[in-house]
Amino acid sequence: MAIDSALPNRRPHCGTSIAPASTDRLVPVELAADVSGNASPTFSHAVDEHQLGTAAIDTLIEQLPVGVLVAERGARVVYANTAARRLGVHDFAPLRWMLTRALLTEEGVREEALEFPEPSARRSRLRLTITLLRSALGAVVGAVVTVADTTAERRIAQWAPIMESLTNL
Repeated sequence: MAIDSALPNRRPHCGTSIAPASTDRLVPVELAADVSGNASPTFSHAVDEHQLGTAAIDTLIEQLPVGVLVAERGARVVYANTAARRLGVHDFAPLRWMLTRALLTEEGVREEALEFPEPSARRSRLRLTITLLRSALGAVVGAVVTVADTTAERRIAQWAPIMESLTNL
């Protein structure tokens, strides 16, 4: 059953979402939207409203092209999605230092750039953000780290002047 058919006075929004077909399998369906054409204001709202369950959140985070790490209050990484595991950053000392600093000072980190050495002797350029997780009482209980590999963007930017001069020949 598609989500939009279960909701009265709703029209489908262009896009897809996921909904449980059974307890162990997710299938793509059309994203439900309200009459004004706006989808649910947050992903967690959509999950709650449409009873998608935690599998929807797990699927979303695993499929993101950026690395996502979750750390507990002591800065120990307790979760890393596929992209983060592929980057291999969970034990990268500068990242752990930044994470520890953010948790101790209770200040998040916005778009910090890091150089990450690779086994091939190349260096990747990473952009990371650390967002603190707080309890209902406002105490810091952990953090979410997002890591994006911006190496290709940097290499393209380095070649931009050369490509510009070649096109002007």
